[in-house]
Amino acid sequence: MKVINDLKKTNPLALMLVGSAVECKDIDEIGDLNDIDIFVIYEKNQNFQREIKTVENIEFDINYFDLDSLELLIEREIPFILKAMHKNKLIFSSEKVEKLIDYGCTKYVNGPNKIEENEIKYLRFDYSSRLQDINKVKGNRVQFNFLADELLHKAITDYYRLNRLWVPKNKKKLIKLKDINEKMYELCIAYLQLDEAIMKYEYLAKIIENILNNYGGLKNNWEKGDFPII
Repeated sequence: MKVINDLKKTNPLALMLVGSAVECKDIDEIGDLNDIDIFVIYEKNQNFQREIKTVENIEFDINYFDLDSLELLIEREIPFILKAMHKNKLIFSSEKVEKLIDYGCTKYVNGPNKIEENEIKYLRFDYSSRLQDINKVKGNRVQFNFLADELLHKAITDYYRLNRLWVPKNKKKLIKLKDINEKMYELCIAYLQLDEAIMKYEYLAKIIENILNNYGGLKNNWEKGDFPII
């Protein structure tokens, strides 16, 4: 394949397929895909960069790293990077890269770090405040839908974080929820299918209650003390 052959000529330490291309049993099969994700890793002098282009009706999403920039992204626990370290198909590699892959894979398997108690406390207070704000604008359909939908998206993201699960890409956040917590998934679907503000608010409150149930629920007051500036 021309794109891969051209990348080989740039003398990287490793080329790896990630995403759907990993499922191909043979490198020749990737030509049947609509899109192909590739990681290109160099020894040095290559900060993280991304290139998206279409060649012969195939969309290529190419991510470029050197060893230091890849290690930094692994340390920062960027979900799509760790998932790629856990599941990939090497076209070729080196010992240095394979050590980083093993390191990233271990981090992925262990899951995200636990959210600290202070952040959980803030989340409980923040959700309470936001729900109150949304409740006040039920008569303004545009403002209500904007704030409520934004909070739903945040709630789904925080559900993954609170349960030490890697947060999926936006396009997969909702559908993956079905396999993890079917009750919450059904509440989200019910919310999204509603038009009436009162009913939408009730379902949104139930979703947040479901998320915070094991963490003390909503927190309406904040005792004097440190408060995060976000």
